[in-house]
Amino acid sequence: MDVLVEQAQTYEKCLEKIHKKYGKTINILRTKTSKQKILFGLIEKPIIEILFSVYTENPTQTIANLPAAKNLDTVWENFERKPVISDDTTEKIKILESAYRFNPKYKELLESYIQKAKEEQSEQQNQEKVNIEAVAQLAEKLESMMEKINSEPAPTAIQVVDRELPTLKKIQSILEDNDFSFSYINDILTRLKEELTYKDLANYAKVESTVLQWIKESIVILEPPNLEKTRNIALVGPTGVGKTTTLAKLAAFYFKFESKRKQKQQRVKVITTDFFRIGAVSHMERYCEVMGIDFCGADTIPTFVTYLTLYQNEADVVCIDTAGRAANDTNNIKKTVEYFEAAKNIDFEMYLTVAAGTKTSDLREIFQQYGVFNYTSLIITKFDETLRIGNLLSALKDIKIPISYITFGQTVPRDFGPASKKLLLSKLKGFSISADEEE
Repeated sequence: MDVLVEQAQTYEKCLEKIHKKYGKTINILRTKTSKQKILFGLIEKPIIEILFSVYTENPTQTIANLPAAKNLDTVWENFERKPVISDDTTEKIKILESAYRFNPKYKELLESYIQKAKEEQSEQQNQEKVNIEAVAQLAEKLESMMEKINSEPAPTAIQVVDRELPTLKKIQSILEDNDFSFSYINDILTRLKEELTYKDLANYAKVESTVLQWIKESIVILEPPNLEKTRNIALVGPTGVGKTTTLAKLAAFYFKFESKRKQKQQRVKVITTDFFRIGAVSHMERYCEVMGIDFCGADTIPTFVTYLTLYQNEADVVCIDTAGRAANDTNNIKKTVEYFEAAKNIDFEMYLTVAAGTKTSDLREIFQQYGVFNYTSLIITKFDETLRIGNLLSALKDIKIPISYITFGQTVPRDFGPASKKLLLSKLKGFSISADEEE
């Protein structure tokens, strides 16, 4: 007699499989419902197991009346060889105990087999407990991993480069230390990854020189025009940027240095419309008196147009000061615009004056609000009062407005001059910039 086990999803299908394989001369010993694990133990489905015996040619032969101990060894080995039986140690024990009851003479031998089966059962139970816990832990880890995978996109090639190349971290840190804006830094890093090879990205000297070159390229310098006719230079801008002092420096620059350069005395006139700030008119008047330059104050639009028209025939350079207005003071900015709109036949060189230390967001607001003046270039003031220039360069990158002059002190007319890339780049910290670098 052979003892076997068959599995199927239902009792009927299981019995059908048994009859098909072994015929109907079988003896069902036990029926069991269990669960089968699939997909690495993450999913379970119900399964029916039927333990049964198949009659041999001698139907009276059972495990209870086996003729010799040698046959018992064979039966046990058969159990070991059939994987469907070896997993159900409880059934082994029941069969051996049944044989023990019917054949006391094999007591000692059967007891050893029963003891061995019980030890195996205990070991299997412990292992099963460990396996269940391990599977539960694994399932929990897999679930956590799947959630993370679903919530986070796979890293791009650029992200991999970020993690692997300390050169990018270093250049990013230097740009941050120089007060470059987040968007400016992000654009630089993205461009590096797109345009440089992996080998070049790993070379910090190459990365630094490339970034420095791009910064230089983003700076636009506009030299003052060389005109034969009268130049009408107007300064506009927010309060507190030193516009009046800058205009005095500008007037002195043309009156003294340009006269020397051209070997011809330049006729310079100054007009101010700043009657808003207390002392502004007297302040400018004193400057002009010391330098020997003609000065007038125009508190109305007709007065402004009258003097401006008169000076077109009497001056080489007319310097015009205006009242400082906050970027959000649109009403008063509009009133200042009206002065220039009234002089329809006059060409103006309109300069927006901003302080070097102004933060990037404020500069962007100033550039936008003062756009009504159609300014063509910038004058950067208080260059000596700031340690970093990244804020200014970040704002300039977006509007691409050139710079014409830079002021860097209070002394008139000395602390004033044409803008240059070299001078602007001298404020950058952490870069290897040679003092004698050629433009």
